[in-house]
Amino acid sequence: MTLMNDYNNTTLSRIIRTALLATMTVGMSPFLSIAQDIVYQVRPGKSPARVRGKIEQVSPQEVTVATDTGTQKISADQIVRIVYDNQPILLTRSRERFLDGRYADCLEELNKLKEDPSGQKWQAESDYLRAAVNAELSLSGGDVTAQNAGTQINQFLRTHPESYLKFPAMERLGKLLFAFGRMKNASQSFGQLAQSGWPIYQLTGSYWQGMSEREQGNLDEAIRFFEQAAASETEKKESETWKLMAACQVARCRGEAGNADAAIASLEKIVKEQSPDNDRLFATAFNSLGSVYLKQNRLKEARTEFLKTELLYPTATDEHAEALYHLTKIWAQLNENDRAIRTRETLKNLYPNSWWATRD
Repeated sequence: MTLMNDYNNTTLSRIIRTALLATMTVGMSPFLSIAQDIVYQVRPGKSPARVRGKIEQVSPQEVTVATDTGTQKISADQIVRIVYDNQPILLTRSRERFLDGRYADCLEELNKLKEDPSGQKWQAESDYLRAAVNAELSLSGGDVTAQNAGTQINQFLRTHPESYLKFPAMERLGKLLFAFGRMKNASQSFGQLAQSGWPIYQLTGSYWQGMSEREQGNLDEAIRFFEQAAASETEKKESETWKLMAACQVARCRGEAGNADAAIASLEKIVKEQSPDNDRLFATAFNSLGSVYLKQNRLKEARTEFLKTELLYPTATDEHAEALYHLTKIWAQLNENDRAIRTRETLKNLYPNSWWATRD
């Protein structure tokens, strides 16, 4: 009996050892996989891939992860988000809310966070979220002023200059500077974004640099930047809209500079050939037509184009705010003072921190 028990114990021991060895030879041991960083990487048409391991290095261009199969470098523009091994669940939840565009909910989750991020691996994530959500709330008409939100973004950039979130933060800083009317600074910020090496930011940076120059009356410079954006080689799906918007802006600037007939023909061609479901593109096209007509003092035609943006494309917030601004001026010129006052109130209520609500 004792011999049989010894045999059974030996056999059981062997089975356990074999099972453990097998587990350890197939990927990561379950004991080692408990504490891991997770990088969520873009996969076109699919849910993000999860790259698990230890993050060894972070820069604005890429993140280096030590995985079971070796070191992997992930381009920063391919990162959806990062979850660090010791990251509080509230921070994870707030990041998810942010990605869903639920900014007030994101801030609510962040405010529940009691742990001090200072010195933690996840400090940059926490600092970025607080700054970025306040920037978004400011740009969408929240209680945070563009100046205060910009201060928070600047603080993040000073504290975490090597973060993989540097360029997204710079984009928000540029938009806040634009909203605050500091167009020279905005142009410089967007110029740095255009030099980031990220194809999508080379495109959007050039576009917003053109916008900043246009608002300063530098039409030739604006055209140069808009043409750079329109000629961008990035193949991301959303880039096509940006390129067409840039083409609209080129036509607008040329029309405002005196070549109105060609500008109107170019813009009407875009409207005819593209899908009206593309809110931002059509709002940009109608605003551009309105601006060309306005430059010619064709007030009723300009009013019609800006009204299209106001009534049909309220979700294109940047363009919607601009349309409301121009309509305020046009209604007054047409002696429709009540409508001018109502439109001005709508602009200030919807976009109190925007450039269009604060300019003369």
